[in-house]
Amino acid sequence: MIEKHDVRSVSLEGLTEKNLSAFNSFIKTLREFEVPEGDGVIDLFLKEQYRRDCLQMGAAAQLEISAMLESVLPLESAEAFEKANPVGKDGKVRFDKDGEEKREDEMIKILMKEKGISVIVLGGGHDLSDRMKLSSVQYVRVSSKQYEGVSRH
Repeated sequence: MIEKHDVRSVSLEGLTEKNLSAFNSFIKTLREFEVPEGDGVIDLFLKEQYRRDCLQMGAAAQLEISAMLESVLPLESAEAFEKANPVGKDGKVRFDKDGEEKREDEMIKILMKEKGISVIVLGGGHDLSDRMKLSSVQYVRVSSKQYEGVSRH
């Protein structure tokens, strides 16, 4: 899809203007890191840490690290993202449906500012289909067979 549709960037859930600089700094660090070739204890540790860091950053970040994407863009408003956080200061989890809907509305506002094809990366719990019908865009939701199987149970 990247080559066929000339996709140069992806918008990422959880990424805001507020944390974009830290995200980009870590991408730069991972891109410049020279993975050791040896099999000594330190080399193996560094290889494993690099692998874990890349996994934690996610697919969009890995595509930017490998230069297949030019950039990963914020999909979130920091304020809406923080308000929708289900983990309270007391550590208890409370899902706020209104907060989550406002968060998704903010995502759409951000997306509508982009031109051309927009690719977004969201967790499976999000489905913007209903909200996107209100605008003049085509929304295609893609998920893996593994996720579909797990999410039904």
